[in-house]
Amino acid sequence: MHDDYDGFGVRILEEDGKLMAQFIEFPEVAACGNTVVAALIELKAVWEATKDIYISRGLPIIDMWH
Repeated sequence: MHDDYDGFGVRILEEDGKLMAQFIEFPEVAACGNTVVAALIELKAVWEATKDIYISRGLPIIDMWH
């Protein structure tokens, strides 16, 4: 799982019966699901989309987050 997120830490939070997976280093990147697995799958999709946006805009992903 750790490699799915380029070495960043992920935490799982629960609120009102929903689970949220978010990055420890930048919690604004997050996703929800009914199960831990579902939340992690959604987080992977959000993470890939976030990286695509940064790349398309020429923004430095690694420099910004590491």
